[in-house]
Amino acid sequence: MSGQPQIVVEGVCHTYRPPRGKPVLALDNVSLTVGTRASAAQDFSLSLSVKKTGDNLSVTWNRGSPVVRSAQKGLLEIDDGGYTKPVVLDAAQLQNGSLIYRNASQSVRFRLTVYPQARLGVVETLEWKQ
Repeated sequence: MSGQPQIVVEGVCHTYRPPRGKPVLALDNVSLTVGTRASAAQDFSLSLSVKKTGDNLSVTWNRGSPVVRSAQKGLLEIDDGGYTKPVVLDAAQLQNGSLIYRNASQSVRFRLTVYPQARLGVVETLEWKQ
């Protein structure tokens, strides 16, 4: 995609005419340019990843992601051989971008939910197998 605008609206004027009373100038010479935004999907990417480090698993996510930077809390659910462990993360822990976990089984599922707003959650899931 090019950096050129996709939609351009220029010089818009509008007068609001209420059922009673005088007309009111609502817009005067307003312009709007809408361009492409290649990073929209990246704004919500958590980039969850896991790698084996010695006897532990190093779980990381993109701490620079806009959704992570704006979040006040998160939840990392770890399903390790039928045992599920929820790890509540505060803003500082989310912005740290990593966690070390000692696995018990050879297949571990991680589900990271980040809450940038009260009732809005962004979820990413990853399964690690040895």
